[in-house]
Amino acid sequence: MVMECREGRTLQEVGFDGLSSAQRVHLFDQVADVLLQLRRQEFSRMGSLSLERLDVAGRPFSVEANGQEMEGLQASYIWGPTTTYSSAQAYCDSVIHLAVNGFVRARYAVYDRGDAEEMLYYLDGFRDFVSNWLDPGLDAGPFVLAHGDFRPANLLVDPESLDLVAVLDWEWSGVVPLQMFAPPTWLTWRELGGLCNNRRYDAYVGQLEVFVDHVARRESATAPADASSSLSAKWRLAGRHGSVLIAAALNNPTDISTVYAFVDGRFRKHAESLATRITAFLRDDTSRQALVAKKVREMRLYKIELWFHNLASSRSVGYIMFYLAVLLALVTAVSSNSLRLTLWYR
Repeated sequence: MVMECREGRTLQEVGFDGLSSAQRVHLFDQVADVLLQLRRQEFSRMGSLSLERLDVAGRPFSVEANGQEMEGLQASYIWGPTTTYSSAQAYCDSVIHLAVNGFVRARYAVYDRGDAEEMLYYLDGFRDFVSNWLDPGLDAGPFVLAHGDFRPANLLVDPESLDLVAVLDWEWSGVVPLQMFAPPTWLTWRELGGLCNNRRYDAYVGQLEVFVDHVARRESATAPADASSSLSAKWRLAGRHGSVLIAAALNNPTDISTVYAFVDGRFRKHAESLATRITAFLRDDTSRQALVAKKVREMRLYKIELWFHNLASSRSVGYIMFYLAVLLALVTAVSSNSLRLTLWYR
């Protein structure tokens, strides 16, 4: 990888609001060119690239996995140092497993019991949905190069001409299934979770159609592709049934529950209410009920610890001794009533 100093401002700093129509056309053409170049880099396996050669040599890298590892959530037991994939289904399963790991191990993963129940329900539903969403004909490839964090803050532009000067921060780049190679979700200047609203999603789909027109034009001008390898042809269908959101959620596992809640509510028909479905889901497996109860206890304990930590920050010896005594009592109580949970994820 070539590293050099380039002058410019990030697209995040420049923003969309002040751009003229001509500037938007120019910008979208350049973004399309970058994504087309990445799409044309195909590999036989998925994971991270070697620094010595342009080939897959190790486990996938992602912002989510790194964050979990830094918090001590042991994401590395899912993606070991030499873990690579040759199946799109297996790769996506591992991403969902990563999301489940964050839910199960993080002490602050939920706000309350209702939140815990919904998150567990949607994580399970998303896993089943993705199994049907994936195209079996693409399970063995193509696998393509993705940036991993392709957002306005990582696009360096000339603020006057809107020339794309550089794409920054390639540390999360790697090879992914073709169906996870998704168009940008920031075309209406919203984060992924912000698109999970009917009005905002409709506005995004309208802007996505405009962007795909740019992709089609640049695709035809640079290297005419047949229908089977045409990125624009695939992305024209991405707005239907929330497919673009599913792909984006697989690239951003922390948003899986939010995304699937919206997709499930908007694009799927259910005879029963959400509350009825969640109740049945929990009743079907008692380990799910135990896991929800565990998450609620962990959050309560976490909030208490934060409260006492704030007291202790006053540096009062009395507060600190009181904090330690209560914390010891809480830990003892939790330990004596701990549950052996079988991880529901398989």
